[in-house]
Amino acid sequence: MLGKILASLEHVVAPRSLKHLVQPLQRLILGRLWLQVLIGMALGIVTGLLINPDAGFVSKPVAHAIGEWLALPGLLFLAFIQMIVVPLVLASIICGIAAATDVQQLRSTGLGLAVYFLATTVAAAVIGIVIGLTVRPGDYVDPSVMQTVAAEMPAETEKAID
Repeated sequence: MLGKILASLEHVVAPRSLKHLVQPLQRLILGRLWLQVLIGMALGIVTGLLINPDAGFVSKPVAHAIGEWLALPGLLFLAFIQMIVVPLVLASIICGIAAATDVQQLRSTGLGLAVYFLATTVAAAVIGIVIGLTVRPGDYVDPSVMQTVAAEMPAETEKAID
């Protein structure tokens, strides 16, 4: 009796092989995953059209609530991805530094990283300036509205301080 119990516990406690996951993964790959993605996209478009307040099926507050609930899984996924990126990059940099066996190799890697970060920062700044000068977002603002807002701001600031 005790032997049967120990044998059943050994089966539960022993780590399982991941071989049982191979067949479902192969079915997923061979099962036209691209078609499933396209069907999901089409269903998403149809759902969006149906919950659109202009379609007349639901009111604007209900459509907004449904839209927020439908967006929640995607927003959570993106938040989790963003939480993982920084530690992953930091860990890879630390592993790269720890794996360096030569000070010269570490120096060349650090110099390459510094040049890379500097180049990407300059490129981002240049792209931002070029887009800003091209689009000229301030041209679309009415100057009279800006003067009215600027005149009201000190009064609002004084009210907030009091």
